[in-house]
Amino acid sequence: MVSERRHYDDGTLSLQLAALTAIENATQTYDHRPKLYTMRLLATLLIFLSLPDLCAQSGTPLYRSAMIDQNGQLHSLLASGRQILPPRLPYQVAFSNLLLSRDHRTVGWLADYSGDSYPYSGALVLYRFDHLLRKFSAKQTFWSWRFANGDRDVAYCDGPTHGGASECDLRSLKSGNLLARWIPNDKADPPAWAKDLHF
Repeated sequence: MVSERRHYDDGTLSLQLAALTAIENATQTYDHRPKLYTMRLLATLLIFLSLPDLCAQSGTPLYRSAMIDQNGQLHSLLASGRQILPPRLPYQVAFSNLLLSRDHRTVGWLADYSGDSYPYSGALVLYRFDHLLRKFSAKQTFWSWRFANGDRDVAYCDGPTHGGASECDLRSLKSGNLLARWIPNDKADPPAWAKDLHF
């Protein structure tokens, strides 16, 4: 791995030196060009050559897509091409309400369980890369959920299986802490983070 990294760095350095030499030769040949133009070209080229190295250093895995197949198995595909099949929780019977964050760093879904008459959504599960990031349990059943505040948080509504949700929560993805709560039966309008939820 170290030798591969050194080879990559040497190759990038060679490209940068070649680009600098080409610009220098062009500047000497066409010295009538304004210096400001040459400096802008140089800066743009150096940024372009540095992008692959910056991406390699960040190492942030991103999801390309996520879906639930006809057999009920959840599939998440990373940008690298690697496929992940998250396991079901104990006693879970199905996946539902699958969502991918807009920044493609997190995927989440509801875990459904067998009820007296039909399945209910008892847990909200969130994955980042191939690891469990957060799991929130419903007091009764989840009515809906979504990513909120630039994908930093999650918002969801929880309540009985009939009659509508009894409360909606906003929680931090980083800490899992409760940030805000809104009661749908209140006469006040829902807050911005709850407006797109079904309650």
